Amino acid sequence: MWQEARQKAESVHDQFMVYDDYMVDSVRETLKMAKYIGVEYIRLMDLSRDMFGDKVLSRADQHRIADALRSLGYDRKDKRINGKVLKVFVEQQQNE
Repeated sequence: MWQEARQKAESVHDQFMVYDDYMVDSVRETLKMAKYIGVEYIRLMDLSRDMFGDKVLSRADQHRIADALRSLGYDRKDKRINGKVLKVFVEQQQNE
């Protein structure tokens, strides 16, 4: 019985997903900048600074950018940079 309910839920799942087209498009356009082409990783701070300047972003805005990066095929990983462990986004094929 639960298997049938699961199958029905999967068929209508996309109808109830919330998509942030504006943020996904904004992130996609920013990633087309020369400084992001062919990079090993992307820091959320650098990306948000290029998108919005020095404006202080709320936590919700930071999550929107992170969700947009995930929908564009990036995963958040820990990476040691200059002796510090930072959270960065890498393309999915690079994290294997």
